Amino acid sequence: LPTLAEALQEGGIHYRVNGATKADVLKSLVGLLKLPDHVNRDFLLQALTAREQLQSTGVGDGIALPHVRNPAVLEITTPMVCLCFLEAPVEFGALDGKPVKVLFTPLSPNVRIHLHLLSRISFALRDPRFKTLLAGEGRRDEILDAARALETDSSPA
Repeated sequence: LPTLAEALQEGGIHYRVNGATKADVLKSLVGLLKLPDHVNRDFLLQALTAREQLQSTGVGDGIALPHVRNPAVLEITTPMVCLCFLEAPVEFGALDGKPVKVLFTPLSPNVRIHLHLLSRISFALRDPRFKTLLAGEGRRDEILDAARALETDSSPA
C-alpha cells in the first residue's frame, strides 16, 4: 500500500487553484489531475459532483476530501492524492460551517487502496505539525517531509 507521501508525489501539490464556487473548484481540480489519457475527465467531474450532492466532503477546519464513491470506475493503475490550496476559500457545506481552502483528492485503482489513502489523510489531519503546514500553505518539500515523518511515527515498532 502506498504511503501518503508517495501518493502526494504522484498526485501533486498545487497552489492558488481558482474557483469561486464548489463546482468551479472541482472543475479546476479535475484539470490539474495527472491522469492517463483514457480517463474521461468529464465523467470524473460528474462523479465528484454527484458525491458532493450526496454529502459534502468538507471535513472541517477549511479542509475537504472530494473523492469518488467507487474508485474502480476510473481505471487507473497508480494510486495518488492530489493536494490543492485554493486561491480563495469556497463554501463547501462543511459541518463546522467554515469555507474550504485545502482539498485532498485521493484516486486509486481499487477500494482497498482508496480506503487506505482516506485513512492516511485522516491520520495526517490529526497531527498538529501537518495541520500547521496546511494552514500556512507550506512548501511541497515541507509537506512531503511531514507526511514521511508521520509514516515513520505510525509504523509498528
